[in-house]
Amino acid sequence: MLRQKRLRLVSRSFRDVYRLLRASFPATEMLPFWRLRLNTIRSSVLLLAFYEDETFVGFVYLVNCDDGMYMPYLAVSDTCRSQGFGRKMMTQVKMIACEKPVVAIVEEPDEDARNSEQRRRRNAFFRRNGMRDTGIRTIEPDGLHCVISTDPDLAPDRVRRLILLLSGGLYRPTFACQDSDWTLHPEEMHASGRR
Repeated sequence: MLRQKRLRLVSRSFRDVYRLLRASFPATEMLPFWRLRLNTIRSSVLLLAFYEDETFVGFVYLVNCDDGMYMPYLAVSDTCRSQGFGRKMMTQVKMIACEKPVVAIVEEPDEDARNSEQRRRRNAFFRRNGMRDTGIRTIEPDGLHCVISTDPDLAPDRVRRLILLLSGGLYRPTFACQDSDWTLHPEEMHASGRR
């Protein structure tokens, strides 16, 4: 049976999470690990490790606020993939979020990207688990990323505010909306008082 364990600042399970985080995400998409670990003292941050019996299956990192739940990281161990654990983890995330939207950012599908298959699988996984494209993009050094959510009709301003608040100001992308000319540049975020 899959069980979750909330990690706190001094948990021994951080070793497993650290290894999986480094194996699953490029350095450009990771907050410093010391920061992720330190954030676990905040009541709004949930770092959950998942286990099947005593086997480490994966982890999810969530930041909670009034407007929704931001999920910057969800990863399943290589040895546990394609066994339904990711689906079970997403089910638990949605239960934790209750009625709040869960928001994540994933790489835009791109047939020419060197990791095109990984992008395709990741996007398909999130679609199967109730996440939908909001039509909002972040412009990153390595290309466009899709903002996905359990509520695909989120207003662009709400998504922007949610991501800026929940990242603690450490993640400041340029946002663009697919359906309009709505674009917000970093200097406009600074001028508006939101970082």
